[in-house]
Amino acid sequence: MVVDVPEGTKYGNLLSSSCSGGYIRLNGSLSRFCRSDKKWSGTPLFCQRGCPTGSNHRNATPTTFDAGYAVGHQLLYSCNTGYVAVDTRANFRLTCQSDYTWTEPTFQCLLGVCPSLSNSTSTQVIAPAFTFGSRVTITCNTGYEMSASSVRLLCDRTQSNEFIWSPSVPQCNIKRCPAPAPPLNGRVNLRSSQPYNAVATYTCNSGYKLVEPAPVTRTCGDNRQWGTTPVCIESPDCGFEVPTLPTCSYTNNGWTRSSSGLTFDGNPGFFAKATVSATLTSVSLVTSQCLNFHYRVASSSPGSSFTLETTPQNGSPST
Repeated sequence: MVVDVPEGTKYGNLLSSSCSGGYIRLNGSLSRFCRSDKKWSGTPLFCQRGCPTGSNHRNATPTTFDAGYAVGHQLLYSCNTGYVAVDTRANFRLTCQSDYTWTEPTFQCLLGVCPSLSNSTSTQVIAPAFTFGSRVTITCNTGYEMSASSVRLLCDRTQSNEFIWSPSVPQCNIKRCPAPAPPLNGRVNLRSSQPYNAVATYTCNSGYKLVEPAPVTRTCGDNRQWGTTPVCIESPDCGFEVPTLPTCSYTNNGWTRSSSGLTFDGNPGFFAKATVSATLTSVSLVTSQCLNFHYRVASSSPGSSFTLETTPQNGSPST
């Protein structure tokens, strides 16, 4: 079937002819001009039945688009952008049959897939999919870092039809703390820079002790810091400690005998009590010392056993 579209019937006007869908040009001119002798140039267009323009199949598109195709014509297909052939050996051609229909496709194209990404000790991956055109977000876990706070990647295709992440997948590197500083009159077991979550252990020199209960440690944090450096204080070898108020105001050696043991009048707000496990006459207690905000209760008999208590009186003490 021929479709004619004339500009007009005057000299120089153009007559455009084409075959309708499913028909192909047998012979004749597609464009003709009105001549000075009042006749059209060229020859009339004749069309014959054929197969229609190829349509998309299984994520593949024809490589040519004509109005129609003759019986026996083989139409070549290729996978759409971002798709790959499931079987590269499959026939990607359809043939126009005598009933003016195309043969059924035997090929199949699927979306390309980029290399899989997964969470790790250092990296967090937010990925709805890994197929062509998908986007994923990469962030670093606590204690790790990269040049940016996060990176968004696109699954792209190279000219060689490989599927890669663009830009390239970043690396999250572990943070490091500088070498921990030893306390005054003390030591630390680590001497060089350390990675995140490394643990430093602190001890004091002879004659000193840590204010905090042992073991005293610090951990390399996400901020690349160890925290406050522990403090070592003088520690005469004289027995036990009883915590007291931050302001130390020892005024007398007020040790007195009682039925339950020996008692000492401490600072206001606290009552320090020492009970001897043996009989009172078997142990002699010497004077207490007020040192670095602690009362020290000393025994002249190192093998003696004491139960030490600190009981607030009249509510919590104030500084």
